[in-house]
Amino acid sequence: MTPRHHGHTAYRGPPSAPLLRSSIVRTDLSALAERERFDAVILDKQLPGPNGLDLLSFLRKRLPAVPVIFVTAFGGPGVAMEAARRGAYSYLEKPFRIATVLDTLAAISMHHFEGQPGPQV
Repeated sequence: MTPRHHGHTAYRGPPSAPLLRSSIVRTDLSALAERERFDAVILDKQLPGPNGLDLLSFLRKRLPAVPVIFVTAFGGPGVAMEAARRGAYSYLEKPFRIATVLDTLAAISMHHFEGQPGPQV
């Protein structure tokens, strides 16, 4: 992993092949969405400040092609359905295994970048 000021970039393989770039929400999300390029977003429901579901709706409007993996420790069927309704690519309840996140990112890579739809909520 290569640390960055606003987040991190994770790589699968050589550094020239980024799989995921994410940012920590500590700045204006609108400006961040306009100046950065994201391959995927991992978004938690419980955030300081804005609600994760509201941010999910915002991301779907501003970055509709970017898959969002929605995670929470405060979930259940209702939250899963709401995340799906708002456009989450996938929904994971904590605690989850890192292998699950990596598998989801691999599925995003395979489906999203090869032009195949593949939501897995």
